[in-house]
Amino acid sequence: MAVKALFRRSAKYDRGKDEECPRAPECHPERTLMAATNTGVTLQSMNRSVHFLGQETRPSHEGQPPRREKPLKANEDRIKGECFPFNARNQEMLLTSLTVCDGHDGGLAAQLVHENYNPNLCQQLERYGGDYVNASTDTFAVLEENLKPKNTTSGACVLNCIVAGRHLWCSNLGDCRGCFIPIESVPSGSNEPGQFTLGQLTWLSRDLKASDPGEIQRITAAGGRVVEGRVMGILEPSRTIGDFDVKERTKHAAAPIISITPEVRYMDMGQNKNTRDKVGLGFIVLATDGVWDFTTARDLCDAIKNHAGKIEPLVKRAVETLSMKEKQDANVAPPTTTISEEGVLDALSLDICTTSRLKGSMDDRTCLISLTAFPLQ
Repeated sequence: MAVKALFRRSAKYDRGKDEECPRAPECHPERTLMAATNTGVTLQSMNRSVHFLGQETRPSHEGQPPRREKPLKANEDRIKGECFPFNARNQEMLLTSLTVCDGHDGGLAAQLVHENYNPNLCQQLERYGGDYVNASTDTFAVLEENLKPKNTTSGACVLNCIVAGRHLWCSNLGDCRGCFIPIESVPSGSNEPGQFTLGQLTWLSRDLKASDPGEIQRITAAGGRVVEGRVMGILEPSRTIGDFDVKERTKHAAAPIISITPEVRYMDMGQNKNTRDKVGLGFIVLATDGVWDFTTARDLCDAIKNHAGKIEPLVKRAVETLSMKEKQDANVAPPTTTISEEGVLDALSLDICTTSRLKGSMDDRTCLISLTAFPLQ
């Protein structure tokens, strides 16, 4: 019980202005991966293998004075980005999966998702013929069952994005959050660094927590209670994997009070692009609430602009890599390319985590940023 109370936060900023940004629509089962093309490329950098994906995760105790009376709490967040093949209509397409997990009451639940989400999702996609909505929903159900024998009270919020060409699906369980920021233009032949411009940010998810009006209605209709913005006065997120100690209290409800059914949204990342453009570009940003509770959409865009000079070579390399991929057979991946040892997007992720810490975040902070290129024609 005391550990669950760690969800309490200090004062947060007013999200009102962020809500003015558009949100991707909810996805329906008929929008399957079969509609996606296999000609997009999501450029990644994992760990020390620097490609084009940046990540950073910082513990809640960073910047606090050392405590000798008890050990520091381990970072309970997890992060993952990888590509895996999916057979669609007897043609193999390469999917990119980006995931952040916000663990609480220990990292066991987040670690289980980190290790098992993608393999299970791939199996469910095969089972449902590319229907990501049902595949993601059943994946969480399987992982929930796999976690039960661990006899743990650990829980986790999870946000997963699947990218295939210009198509993006986002499955959200809890209060992690994702967004897409398009790159509107990249001048050719310019000697001045940082000349690309950003378009309108679009939210890829909605915070599923007990303070949300829709979630309050769902919880009360099932026979649950929301007390001071918490499910049963205990848990702030209203959809999680794990948290069996809280779920045990509500097991006789008409429907699950703390749900494991994700909300899935879909976005065509190229929908507002100029029809004359051949390539679309943008940033996919996923982060835990330790970042978003104190970081605005404006903070995020400002951070990207501050790193624009170093990001621009990556943008140009993304276009080159996509062009190379299009010239090859659809089933053959292009050679791996790297830009430098500096980890440009890693530095951007760290900057965002640091900003949230300086603005007052006392939670674990995890941020994943992907620079994505995709064909428009």
